[in-house]
Amino acid sequence: MLKPLAYLFDLDGTIVDSEPWHKLAEIEAFAHFGIELDETILNPYMGNTLPVLVEGINNQFGRKITVDEFLEIEQPILQHYIEQKLEMFADARNLISILAKFKKAIVTSSMEWYLNSVLERFPVLKLEFDVHICQADVQNGKPHPEPYLLAAQRLNVDPESCVVFEDSKNGVASGNAAGCWVVGIDRERIGHLSEADRVVSSLNEPYLANV
Repeated sequence: MLKPLAYLFDLDGTIVDSEPWHKLAEIEAFAHFGIELDETILNPYMGNTLPVLVEGINNQFGRKITVDEFLEIEQPILQHYIEQKLEMFADARNLISILAKFKKAIVTSSMEWYLNSVLERFPVLKLEFDVHICQADVQNGKPHPEPYLLAAQRLNVDPESCVVFEDSKNGVASGNAAGCWVVGIDRERIGHLSEADRVVSSLNEPYLANV
């Protein structure tokens, strides 16, 4: 890996502790359509875009719910959780501060409205990050390399000189395919991110400040 010139952060599960609220909102929204889900069904979609999730559930349950129909139900539920429940991980806040002098990007598979809502909730993420990539910016979401390649392009750096922080298999695959150095964050020590170049259980690990 070249000397790092930029740091590319996934958002959900990496910077913000949002995965439980995403899953709860999705479970509640699908229940509106008569589909009863649990986390085990949703886990494989971590890091994917909403259209991929809706298509997958449609295929599994023989339904034809559109993204717009689903979003009409899910968005207000998730918006409430963003405003009332969502928090940043303390270790992410600390690492972002340590890396203040470097170029940084947020690279998320989430929709633009969601990204904007999170940025409003945590203004530091507007101030500290030079680039914000979301679903609307790309044709191909994670695990495709396009999101991270676009982030590097907009930061005017080579992907090989970027460090990616990811908590999902799809995100790690995206960073790897883009040619970045990938750090997998496995806070619960599940052991699912073995394809990352380095796996840590916390962003407070001293190694990360010097990677």
